[in-house]
Amino acid sequence: MFLHACRHDKPLDFLRRHLFGMAAHYEMDLVRPLFQSTGPAGPKVLWVRSTGSHIAFCERQDEPPPSKSGRNVITVVKVVDGKVVAKWQFG
Repeated sequence: MFLHACRHDKPLDFLRRHLFGMAAHYEMDLVRPLFQSTGPAGPKVLWVRSTGSHIAFCERQDEPPPSKSGRNVITVVKVVDGKVVAKWQFG
């Protein structure tokens, strides 16, 4: 795992991933197209975490007007060979 991480990650990405579970830049590139925007401000991503084989993120999705409520949606994707091969959503 260490050699794999060193080949792809920048030093800061390596620390983020292995100490905090945060997604690396190339992992963000995989999930960014999945972010859903429900307003002019764009997507409201609250957090992104990675285990290497799976990436999870939470978005705040606002309901269309006149409603002022919203909901948090958690999305989990499975990654194989640098591609998203499965996706699950909760919320």
